[in-house]
Amino acid sequence: MCEALKELMAEEFQEVRDQVTEEVTEQLICNAYKNIGDLEKVSEILEVPVETVKKAVEKEK
Repeated sequence: MCEALKELMAEEFQEVRDQVTEEVTEQLICNAYKNIGDLEKVSEILEVPVETVKKAVEKEK
């Protein structure tokens, strides 16, 4: 029964994982930006697009 429940809930579990991953990534970006203060440098260090860094920083404000 547990396996059947896991299969039924697989999509919801994946959505939660994706959301948590996104939130953690945004927090990491914001913390890096607070310490470094340069969007391009944060992008380079974390290997994420500059646009992603901009969005995370703007969302934090």
